[in-house]
Amino acid sequence: MMVMMSACVPGAVLHVIIVISHIHVFSVIHMHMVSFMHHMFMLHLVIIIFHMRMVIHCKHLLSKNTLGVYF
Repeated sequence: MMVMMSACVPGAVLHVIIVISHIHVFSVIHMHMVSFMHHMFMLHLVIIIFHMRMVIHCKHLLSKNTLGVYF
């Protein structure tokens, strides 16, 4: 099937098809970008909060640690 497609379809037409499909994908991504950015922002916020809690916890452990091991 792939051999027939590559034999029948010239490179230029294939390139145009690839470009059109990429444009379609990008338009779909752009349509979903608002909700995607919202989800990414919320996820990033959770990660930042979790990371800050970990850093505070590590600093709290380091303050009690007499060896003074730094991460």
